[in-house]
Amino acid sequence: MPRVYAVVPEPAHYNRGMDPNLTALRPYLDRFPVLGPRVYVDPAATVIGDVELAEDVSIWPGTILRGDVNFIRVGA
Repeated sequence: MPRVYAVVPEPAHYNRGMDPNLTALRPYLDRFPVLGPRVYVDPAATVIGDVELAEDVSIWPGTILRGDVNFIRVGA
């Protein structure tokens, strides 16, 4: 299976025109996920709010990272 790399658009365009229930990356209030280079986020995963994924991190199906109450940092 080919690897799919997630690209986070600018916050002003974040999730525009998409069904939020079908999008792996979602804002929460004024907080947006930040992805480093070569990050893999599976479409069946959910990353919400103040979450930072460092270089070469992968998030697999069924994973939910909620950065709504506190921040989450994954990777070095």
